[in-house]
Amino acid sequence: MTVSNVTATPETIPVATCTAGVAAGGSTQLFCDSQLSHSESGSTLQFQGTELKKLLITVSSNGMTLVNRTEDVAYTSREINGPGCGVCTSASLTVTVPAT
Repeated sequence: MTVSNVTATPETIPVATCTAGVAAGGSTQLFCDSQLSHSESGSTLQFQGTELKKLLITVSSNGMTLVNRTEDVAYTSREINGPGCGVCTSASLTVTVPAT
């Protein structure tokens, strides 16, 4: 899977490359490489920060494109460690990979 930032020009710049594996219990687990601060949990990729506005998600398997969609990025801000501990802003992207 490739996640790309869609710029205003509109140019696409890859920001993450992920592979899907199988976690304990048989669920899907993403393993991603990115220069941006991020985390993976199951099939969810979460970016920290607010620089991304629109993403192009491309999922391929055996040379075939399974998913090719563009999504606007929606951010949430919250104090994850309780009131007065600082606000964290992030966006999450959940990808459902179709069976091949």
